[in-house]
Amino acid sequence: NAKEICGLLVQEAKDAGHESTSYLSMRDYMTENGFEALKDEKIVVIVVSTTGQGDPPKNAEDFWRQMRRRKEIGWLKGLSFSILGLGDTNYADFCAMGKFFDSSFARLGAHRFYSTGYADDATGIDEVVEPWRKGLIPALKTVSEQTLSNEGSQGRSVADKRNVATNAQIGTAVEKEETTWFCLEDDRSSKILILVGEEDELAEPHALNLKQGIMSTFSSSSNKCNKDVQVMSMKQYCKMDRNLEKIPEFALLILIMSTSGPGEAPTNAMRFMTRMKKAKAAQGDKWLQNVRCVTLGIGSTNYDNFCGAPKQL
Repeated sequence: NAKEICGLLVQEAKDAGHESTSYLSMRDYMTENGFEALKDEKIVVIVVSTTGQGDPPKNAEDFWRQMRRRKEIGWLKGLSFSILGLGDTNYADFCAMGKFFDSSFARLGAHRFYSTGYADDATGIDEVVEPWRKGLIPALKTVSEQTLSNEGSQGRSVADKRNVATNAQIGTAVEKEETTWFCLEDDRSSKILILVGEEDELAEPHALNLKQGIMSTFSSSSNKCNKDVQVMSMKQYCKMDRNLEKIPEFALLILIMSTSGPGEAPTNAMRFMTRMKKAKAAQGDKWLQNVRCVTLGIGSTNYDNFCGAPKQL
């Protein structure tokens, strides 16, 4: 369960030289530190299970409520995080808590330093937990060095900073997720549009993290520019641009889509898919010739038509 996994992670982190790593349940963290202290943490690893119909475990309820209430974008901009969700695909809302905390940390401006893991008790959690554990320590080493470097460059002591392994206990549960990074080099005034199609909150965290990365990259002293990066759902965009006539105004179009069932488009992307086909038929093959496009599809190889809808895009 989550508690046992956290215990192993803490020991492995300490064996690797991260002596200041500590381990607390979410309830104990709230009692000892309070939720507001989260913004002062530098590195947080969360192992969380899901109970009932997508509910938080009892010792995570207060932490979960506080996270839901927090709205300030950028509140956790100084924090790096990683999530391991435990769940069971025999239940409808698989790994709901892992997905909630992943999207919430990203929404509040935190940096995901290591890809999220979703372990499935129905097929055996070790299939995801073991490779996720092995990759965490090298990622932790890298982000710790970056944090120390950043703190040092700002002339502040890091002696009192700590790595926190927080857990919420109960249940267990397998989707594999990979994050792809790339570098953007474009003219300095380009508009970038990131459109998200999803039903299960798998895609939105990638979109928000990507926007943060783009803005950070192009706001650096050696790469200054005025980037207009917009993020919205495909359904929301269709309400603004009914016939998709404004898409050619963007220099870069990034499409992030998860699939439903056997490679089908999620509900909030169906209208966008239909209008793309109509626009192509009306405008011809050169309709988007001046728009660069990148697509990230999220699916499951358990189905024959793996990432079918993103491939169509």
